[in-house]
Amino acid sequence: MQRPLLFVVNPRAGSGRAERIWKAVEGRLRASQTAYEAVFTTPEADGYDTALRVLRTGRYRAVVAVGGDGTANEVVNALLRTAPSLPFGVIPAGSGNDLAHGIGFSSWEAALEAVLQGTVRRADVGRLGERYFLNAAGVGIDGVVADAANRLKGSGRWPTSLSKFVYVLLLLAKWVRFRPRSARIVVDDRVYLFHRVWLVVASNHPFFAGGMRICPGASPEDGLVDVCVVHRVGRLPFLLIFPLVYTGLHTRTPYVTVLRGRNVRVRFRLASFPVQADGEILGEEPLRLTVEPRRLWIFVPRGREELRISEEVPEPMAMLP
Repeated sequence: MQRPLLFVVNPRAGSGRAERIWKAVEGRLRASQTAYEAVFTTPEADGYDTALRVLRTGRYRAVVAVGGDGTANEVVNALLRTAPSLPFGVIPAGSGNDLAHGIGFSSWEAALEAVLQGTVRRADVGRLGERYFLNAAGVGIDGVVADAANRLKGSGRWPTSLSKFVYVLLLLAKWVRFRPRSARIVVDDRVYLFHRVWLVVASNHPFFAGGMRICPGASPEDGLVDVCVVHRVGRLPFLLIFPLVYTGLHTRTPYVTVLRGRNVRVRFRLASFPVQADGEILGEEPLRLTVEPRRLWIFVPRGREELRISEEVPEPMAMLP
């Protein structure tokens, strides 16, 4: 008998957009006679707690997050602690959806099609202490903005109509008073000292913060993270070059240095900034992260897969190398 797919749905993601998308997804699952079960996050139990509880039963053949990048992060952390051989999928239904964009999905329909077709490949994940991340981790004004965004969500004053632009609006608000500092960055035992650092972002995918191409060359398949350092730039020039991040052209300016490695440590001088991973605050610096190569099986668009999962195999991923 075919094991069901597990969908972990955050109905509040994307200001309620996820709930509408889930109804459409469920209709297609029923039409295709796909075995599935769904669980829903609540204000009291996030994606991690919800997924952790049900994954311990060992009943599923794959797990799929329906929501934004934060929901995906929570579900993956539960998955890697309970059933790391199961493939992971994401149905983009949040405000940013940078992970899905980086994987190559242009819509929730395309992401669902990959799950139904069973097209998977190995992907790297990042780890900060005991916490995994899929997309990006950052510190500096990036962490300050992520912290402000989370506080805004928690207050119930999240601007629904401007969800996609909240990062930019908060960045402008924090830009006025943020004081860039010197930072010591160690990448695979290579030590760098940068001055007037605004942010340091280590990325596993090209996109973050709602479509910014922060690290255009980043790949989840090379065993490394790309580290974007914005430094030696004044307050007004920082604002002027900021729009270039949407095209990736900021990396061609003299104010941006891109490093690459498997182990990264960041410490600012005379300051302590929040550290974010996939938009979630994990405390304050120093930032210490490592890449775990090929740690996760992930659903990808057809044509990019390493293999296809056969529905006839009861425990397909347990048999994979």
